[in-house]
Amino acid sequence: MIYRPSSAHRWIRCAGNPRLSAISAACKRRVTPVEASEGIKKHAYLSARLKGESVKTDTETEELLKSLFDVIVEKRRAGAMLWSEVKFSKMFGDTEICGTPDVVLTTPKEALIIDLKWGEGRKVEALHNDQLELYGLLVYNNFPTVENVKLAIYQPRGQGEGYVEVDFQKDDADFFEDLVIEAIETATQHPNQYYTGPHCWGCAALDCGLGPICPAVLEMTLAATYATLKDEEPRAENLSSFALLDFEARVRDYFKRLGDSADSRLAAGDPIPGWQWASYEGQSKWANEDTVADELAEIFGTTQEFFVRTHEKPMTITEARKLLKTRKLDANSLDKLIIKPLRHRRRRDTGEFETEDPGFDSVE
Repeated sequence: MIYRPSSAHRWIRCAGNPRLSAISAACKRRVTPVEASEGIKKHAYLSARLKGESVKTDTETEELLKSLFDVIVEKRRAGAMLWSEVKFSKMFGDTEICGTPDVVLTTPKEALIIDLKWGEGRKVEALHNDQLELYGLLVYNNFPTVENVKLAIYQPRGQGEGYVEVDFQKDDADFFEDLVIEAIETATQHPNQYYTGPHCWGCAALDCGLGPICPAVLEMTLAATYATLKDEEPRAENLSSFALLDFEARVRDYFKRLGDSADSRLAAGDPIPGWQWASYEGQSKWANEDTVADELAEIFGTTQEFFVRTHEKPMTITEARKLLKTRKLDANSLDKLIIKPLRHRRRRDTGEFETEDPGFDSVE
């Protein structure tokens, strides 16, 4: 089981997420999106600057982080201690959760937690932010004298541009701690319960390199696919209000790789029930494009330049056949210049394998 603060909004709502996160981490094949890679670099840059480490100055990044640096300098001048990229932890029953906030500023009575969000595609709210509130619990646990914690999001680009700060008082912390404990207990007792929704966005179980491994997502995908095969309209109530759109590309990529894998197995002679490796003649093409212009010139009794089209490509087979007909030459004259390459593809073997109605009408 993996309980990361960054995915708290998922495992609090989906009991199966901690288990799937552990499976995804074990497979070590998840591809980090480009935007996430950029965010990782900017977080490392921020950490190095705050720790006074040697770092190559990035003028653009400095400009975007200026407002954040101003807040930190102001708090430091007021006597606050700075904690950058420091790991804090807390026990929730028998489960320890660790987290590393980007910036923590503390005085004996107050603490400010700042989380840098580099993405620009969507606004990240500070209010009711599960990741920040979990950081708040960790800070309360590690600084017993602190009576009030403030949570802040700094998003220098895009829709959420700016700095937003909210209070996270002890009463709020007590309520959220009960929620965390309940989520952990549910995940422990019911690790195979999966719930879809907006929290699925960015889930490791949908982008772990193995394709989507979340049963709830796969069930919805199969239901949608089955409805499409029956020429039915998608039913919003059965697809969690089109939650599938959040990971449409990943699911599509998964099916492509599944098909490629099936092709490789069938080509190697490894049987797959219901499918066969079929051979067929490919589209007609010139046997040798480098010499066909000269060969056509000989057949038609003219210069080879006549048969060369743009980009030094020869006349097409269709054009050559029309010219043969126009000049009333032997229709079989081109046969020796044309080949039909043998190709292979996966094809349904309906004679050996019958599919049954899987009954997806009952999927909720």
